Amino acid sequence: MTGNHLSDETVNRSYTYKYKVAAVDGTGHLSPYSDTVSAHRPPAAPRDLTATADVGAALLSWTVKPGDGTVYAFHVYRSTTLPVRTTGEPVSCTTTYTELSDGSRKYSCTDDSAAEGTTYHYVVTTQDQASAVSLPSGTVTVITSESDRPPAQVTGLTATATEYGIELDWDDNTEPDLKRPREGPRPAAGALPRACC
Repeated sequence: MTGNHLSDETVNRSYTYKYKVAAVDGTGHLSPYSDTVSAHRPPAAPRDLTATADVGAALLSWTVKPGDGTVYAFHVYRSTTLPVRTTGEPVSCTTTYTELSDGSRKYSCTDDSAAEGTTYHYVVTTQDQASAVSLPSGTVTVITSESDRPPAQVTGLTATATEYGIELDWDDNTEPDLKRPREGPRPAAGALPRACC
């Protein structure tokens, strides 16, 4: 080859390689070799990251294929704004995995520290045994679910006696999932006026 650049695309991920270079002239004379340099190829970024909403949580999963490098640890990063930065403290998220038929591993973890009803963006990085860290995965976005809380207290309840009985009235309730009011305990039998014959 000529020039002063070479891309070695044959190296495996999570391995360290050493190189030295010598020059050869047109008659085949070889120069002394350069000093030896080394480089460690980092693992590949996690693939196919997905996120599923839960109540105050996000369930994350991703895939690592054979040849993507050695997995020592994963780092999960979360943000409410884009882009997601990977320079801060990662989210605590214990991973588990299952083996797939093609030799890949599908990893998953649950971020239980998320707030309810919040939009989060996530990325994941892989760290190998030499502490080399991959590029971040693709970004996924999820809106965490909210707890199904009871409706707010009914306000403005009034009771008006009429010749036909008691009329109850209360303020409008703005709860989005309100179905119907629930009546409280009824008075004992005979306490309500009866219609005349």
